[in-house]
Amino acid sequence: ELVPPDIDVGAYGKFAEDVVEAQLERVPGVADVFIRGGRRRQLQVIVDPAKLASRGLTIDNLRRALTQSNQDLSAGDFWEWKRRYVVRTIGQFRSPEQVADQIIATNRDQAVRIRDVAEVRLDYEKQTGFVRRFGVQNLSVNVNRDQGEKVVEIMSLLRTEVQRLTEGILKQNGHV
Repeated sequence: ELVPPDIDVGAYGKFAEDVVEAQLERVPGVADVFIRGGRRRQLQVIVDPAKLASRGLTIDNLRRALTQSNQDLSAGDFWEWKRRYVVRTIGQFRSPEQVADQIIATNRDQAVRIRDVAEVRLDYEKQTGFVRRFGVQNLSVNVNRDQGEKVVEIMSLLRTEVQRLTEGILKQNGHV
């Protein structure tokens, strides 16, 4: 019974940071909360240097294309009667496919896209540490109290909040 179930630490780590950490930080007397053991998701662009070179392009060309395409920009404003409307263009990437479709350059009237010279995928960042419990990969939650606060009182408040989280949002999302 003590051995925890095998979990997808990456998926739980993001949820724990977004939900659990935020809730525990609101407990009076808590200074900081740290979730350890999870890995963040990241968009990876794995470049094939030979393909890039064969098209006469550099990493800097690719980086510039990504930077310029991944920006929210002001597109100006316009007035209608007494109202002013500000227009923004949303350029933030929402999927690996959007990144892969970005044009790096045009060679002989043919567009060279990122997918032509690189693999684009959503994965987890490189793991730099881990948390284990009974030999199984897990998450830990570390809480620091505000200076001068009483440990016993904060622990009581934390237990109450953890129980509320467990019976509420964690149970609803299948994390219990």
